[in-house]
Amino acid sequence: MTLSRHRIFATLPSGAALNVIDGSLKLDESRSPYATASLTVTTPDDLTTIDPRVDTRIFMRLTGQTGGFAFVFDLSERWGGKLVSDLSERWGGLLVSDMSNDRERKWNAAYSEGTTRPASLGLRSRETRTDGTTRLELASDEALLQDLRNTQDVGFINQPTVRAFINAVFSGFLSPTQSMHQFALADGADDAPMPVGTNDSDPTGAYQYVPVGVPYWDFMSQYVQQANLRLWCDELGIMRLTQRDFTVPGYISVRKGINMTDATDTIDRASDEWADNVIMEWAWAADGIQQIAQSIWPAFPASPGSPGKTLFMKIDAPAPFGPDSPMSARPAAQIWNRIRTRGHQIPAAAVSDYTATPGQTAYIEFPGSPLQSGLVESVIFTAPAGEMQIVSRNLVTS
Repeated sequence: MTLSRHRIFATLPSGAALNVIDGSLKLDESRSPYATASLTVTTPDDLTTIDPRVDTRIFMRLTGQTGGFAFVFDLSERWGGKLVSDLSERWGGLLVSDMSNDRERKWNAAYSEGTTRPASLGLRSRETRTDGTTRLELASDEALLQDLRNTQDVGFINQPTVRAFINAVFSGFLSPTQSMHQFALADGADDAPMPVGTNDSDPTGAYQYVPVGVPYWDFMSQYVQQANLRLWCDELGIMRLTQRDFTVPGYISVRKGINMTDATDTIDRASDEWADNVIMEWAWAADGIQQIAQSIWPAFPASPGSPGKTLFMKIDAPAPFGPDSPMSARPAAQIWNRIRTRGHQIPAAAVSDYTATPGQTAYIEFPGSPLQSGLVESVIFTAPAGEMQIVSRNLVTS
């Protein structure tokens, strides 16, 4: 019989360890922030070390150990008649021959981790209770960007590509003198041209107007979306710009009788995972005049019997295209292309494997149904329960 033991370790920037009672880590490529976590800890003596109003980071490590049952009589011949207090507090002062039919749990060598998952996340909230415990909520650094709005009246930014544009925002608007947390985009090859023609004085330049008060996240993400890219921060605190739908090496297999603990086969029309029509609306003020722009895909009227469901998105930022631009349909079309095949999910629970990652291939064998294959969209690890919840996208029968 296979056994597993799961634990979470958490450390403050000072190096002080928190006593974790239980917790979870969620990675979700369809949401922002990408990584979130919850921890219940013994309340530390100094609460100033867990103040979410400052840039407090918590370093987590989830570990899983595996092993199996072994009977102590297997050791009796070797250890019979000897004290085993040096082997186990449970058996201290007893003879092995007195407990030959007792069972022990044999973990892998030296309690080493079977799998492990590190994370470095920012503290978002704390709830201290009278029972001596505190609940902590954590998130990756997109959450910090979503807290901030532009306070500088600078007018336009002119950068040729999306990657250069994001770097300009990070260095010019969120420099060390202007932001508590420093943002830096990791190097990468994924990129795309910025839209041109949004400044009448230079119609060939890639000028983007930056209103005072616009959320940095909304302002940047619209240009990222229209290029079919994705701006996100991984669980280690690295800000990335990648293709919207990208895969990572490896696979996870969830099967009944092997590692599956529960599953449901779900098709939900009400879920925001699926739609077959997209309307995006931008609203902003320029020179005191309210501006509105829309991106619609597919354009009305659609084919007979369609659309069946419309996803409406409102964005508090200037549109990423100029008036009458042929690119106006592209942002909605990119989102439509991703969500129109979704809606069928098999949320599955299994014994935690900390190598599971969004973007991996997933094989799900639901009882009574053919083997389904897709890509991991989200995974939630819980400890000490040692169970993970996996949601997959683009499922097809293998």
